[in-house]
Amino acid sequence: MFRGAREAFTRYPQIMAAGNHAYLWAYRDHRGELPPTWRPHLTQPENGPEELGETCFYVDYQGVRFIVLNGNERLEDQAKWLKKVLEENPNRWTLVGIHPGFVSQRLGTGLSRSPKAVLAPHGKIRGFHGFAGA
Repeated sequence: MFRGAREAFTRYPQIMAAGNHAYLWAYRDHRGELPPTWRPHLTQPENGPEELGETCFYVDYQGVRFIVLNGNERLEDQAKWLKKVLEENPNRWTLVGIHPGFVSQRLGTGLSRSPKAVLAPHGKIRGFHGFAGA
């Protein structure tokens, strides 16, 4: 993947969201852990909740606050953090991303209910996310 995307990675800003594929791709016996290659390959802000280093964070860029949530860990803690980050946001626009997405295609998974509830009272927020396969 890295060789094929070299040009994009060196020319354009990248914001990665840790999702179920990051956790599962080669470590099926350690489903609750990111692979040891995550942090060395991806340098991202560390301004999110403690213990979610570089997997839950925000970036302010040209009048937009990009917020990335970790769809696999500590959703309640992220919801509390997200509320504070939204309240202190000086930007005109906000984009929030999470993978798996805000709505799961699999019945009964209940993915991301806490962050979604926090977003509801705030205006001018757009959500974006990867797929949530059935």
